[in-house]
Amino acid sequence: MKSKDLLIISTHSFVDLITNSSTELFVCDGKKTTDAIVEMLKTMLKHHDELTKQSHTFEQVFKTPEVAKFTFHYHNVTKPVIKDYDYYHRYNAFDGGSYSYSDINPEERGLEDAERRVEKTLNVYEPGLDEKNNKEYKRRWELYRKQTRELWTKYGSRKLKSVLNLFLDFLRQNDFSIEKIEKAHKICESLVKKHVKTERGQYSDVGPSDFPGDIGEAFENFHSLESWGINTKKGDIFVYSADDNSIPYELMDSITSYLNAQRYHLG
Repeated sequence: MKSKDLLIISTHSFVDLITNSSTELFVCDGKKTTDAIVEMLKTMLKHHDELTKQSHTFEQVFKTPEVAKFTFHYHNVTKPVIKDYDYYHRYNAFDGGSYSYSDINPEERGLEDAERRVEKTLNVYEPGLDEKNNKEYKRRWELYRKQTRELWTKYGSRKLKSVLNLFLDFLRQNDFSIEKIEKAHKICESLVKKHVKTERGQYSDVGPSDFPGDIGEAFENFHSLESWGINTKKGDIFVYSADDNSIPYELMDSITSYLNAQRYHLG
């Protein structure tokens, strides 16, 4: 599986920066902070390459650091919202992302069993059916998709609602005005209704374009954080690997230790 690493560096750890070669003090904020972090990463990479007799450029290993525009702390969300979200995402990444079949709630397990019964009844995997009778093959699969969407739609709409309620709490954490939160709330309600009306099944295609202006930008950031279980605050610095597994493994401990960074493995 392809994977990338993300290191989140809290800016409060970089008010005072001391170089490796002296006790000079650098007071950094904003762009200067990201520049200082780039220089520290370059120094670490240089020492790593000297020790391992390798050769990397910064661009081969890291992307340009980004400053977080939003705050999000999952465990600061209101309890009813967390309870509802956890019901539908019992193996969510905020709690480590561990997963086993027993973690699925009984309702979801029952729907999965019902889906397998539909699959068996329609015999959609009949060997050679595609070549023998393509028309029948397509008919069965179309019916299978229709029936499974019907099975999952109401459940999927409640699952979507749990995510959108988490998004509304995200807006509150970022001090959006009451007017904007109410506007977002109305849009969220309409998206849940649309999900049911169009029989979307278990999954949703809600995205930033469903929300106007800065609310859409907020949703884009929220979706990224929620997908990977990332807690952060505005002003933190994100350092992504340039490519899949591009950061040398031996550097990981040094970066997390010296830069007081939280590591996320985006697999």
